[in-house]
Amino acid sequence: MSRQARAAWLLGAVLLAATAVPLGAQVVPAARPKPAPPEAAKTAYRNAVYEAQNVANTRARQQLEAALRADPQFGMAQVLQAIMMTGPAAAEREARIDQSFGALGGSSPADILLALYWREGAAGRAEAAFPILKLATELVPTDPELNYFYAAAQWSTLGTPQAVVAAQRAFRDRFPNHAATYNNLAYTLWQAGDPQGALEAIQHYVQLAPNHPNSHDSYADILILLGRPQEAIPELQRALELEPAWSPADYKLGAIALMLGDPKKADTHFDRIVARLTTPGSGLEARYWQAVTHLYAKDGRGAGQHIDSIAAIAKNANLPGPAVLAHLRAAVVHAYLGKREEVQPHLAAAEALTPVPALRSSSIQFHNAVVRARLGQPDSARAAATRLAALVPADNTALLEAMLALDRKDYPAAEAALEKSTGVSLLERALRAELPLRTGKKAEGEALRKAVPAGSLKQ
Repeated sequence: MSRQARAAWLLGAVLLAATAVPLGAQVVPAARPKPAPPEAAKTAYRNAVYEAQNVANTRARQQLEAALRADPQFGMAQVLQAIMMTGPAAAEREARIDQSFGALGGSSPADILLALYWREGAAGRAEAAFPILKLATELVPTDPELNYFYAAAQWSTLGTPQAVVAAQRAFRDRFPNHAATYNNLAYTLWQAGDPQGALEAIQHYVQLAPNHPNSHDSYADILILLGRPQEAIPELQRALELEPAWSPADYKLGAIALMLGDPKKADTHFDRIVARLTTPGSGLEARYWQAVTHLYAKDGRGAGQHIDSIAAIAKNANLPGPAVLAHLRAAVVHAYLGKREEVQPHLAAAEALTPVPALRSSSIQFHNAVVRARLGQPDSARAAATRLAALVPADNTALLEAMLALDRKDYPAAEAALEKSTGVSLLERALRAELPLRTGKKAEGEALRKAVPAGSLKQ
C-alpha cells in the first residue's frame, strides 16, 4: 500500500470514529470548509511547538493562548493546549483532548495524525501509536518539527547512550539547524562518556537559540558537570534576563553558591523561587533547598524549622504523600542534629498521615532505621531494617545495610552491602565515596565524592 493510500485509510478510520452518530440520527447538511487560521495564530502555534521542544512548557502554553485568541477555532492549538493542561484530573484532561478533536476540520492529514499520536501518548499508549507518527513523517519528510517528534520518541527506546548518540547525530545531519536536537545530543554525549562532544553540542545549541533561556541553562549544566561552576554563572544570569521566572537557573545559581561556600547568597535564589509560588503546596522542592542552605550555614535550628514548616504546609494543602515525606525527612534531620525530643513526634506524624500503610510503610521503615542508628539505638535500627526487608526485594535494602554498617563502624559489612547494590543512585555513589574516607583512603574518597553529582545533575 502506498504512503498516500495508507494515509487515506487511517484518516478515514479516524474521522469515522470521531464523527460516528447513532443510526436514525438526524442528517445535518455538511458544514462549509473552515478557513485557514490567520497568520498570527499559525505563528503563535509554531512558537508553542518550538517552546515545548526546548523544554519551556509555560512559555508554550502562553503561545497557545495567543494562538487561540487569534483564532478560537484553531484545531491543532486546541489539541496541544489540552495535551499540555496542568492540574485537572486525568478523566477531565482526556475529555478536553477528545473535545478538541472536533476542531480539526480543515487540518492537514499530517497534522491530524500528529494530533492523534498526541492523544494516544496522553493516554499512555505512545509506543503503540508510533506507526501513526511515522506515517505523518512520511507525508511531510522535510518538516523538522514533525520529524523531531517522531525521532525523539524513538530515541527513548534505544537503550544505550551510544545508540541514542548515533540516532541523534543522524537526525542532526538531516536537520542541522534544529536547535533542540543539540540540547538532547549534548546530554547524551555526556552520558556516553564524551564530555568534549557534549560541550561542542551545547555551544552549537546556544548559537542556534541565543535568545532562549534553556540554551543558556543547558550550557551551564555542562559547565557544572565539567567542574567549571563559576563559568556557568553568567549563562544562568543570561537565562534569567531572558526569562525572569526561569526557576531552573535560580536553583542552579543557589547550588553553585553553596558549592562556593556562600549560603547567604544561595538563600536569595531559593527565596526568589518561593516568592513566585502560586499555591501553598507548590514548590516544596525550593523549600527543602532553603533548609539545606541552613545546614550549609551550620544553622541546625533554622534547618529544622524549615523542614517542620514543609510538613505543615503539605498537610494543610491536603497533600498526605508530601507531608509524610516531610515528617520523615524532619525526623532524620533532627536525629543528625542531636534533637532527640523532636524525632519521635515526626515519626508518629508520618505514621498517622499515611493514607495507605502498605504503600508507605517501606519508606517509614527506611527512615526509621536511619534515625534509630543515628540516635545510637542499633537494636531498634536492625528491627526497622528487618521490617523493611519483609516489604521490599532484598536488593533494595543494600543501601540501608551499608548506612547502618557505616554508623556502627563495621566497614567490611558496609563494603559487602554495597557490593550487593547494582544501582547508580546519588545515595549509592555518596556511600561509595564515604567508605574510603572512613578507612583512611582520603584521595580515593575525595575523588569519588567530587564525582557524585556528575551522574545526575538535575537531582
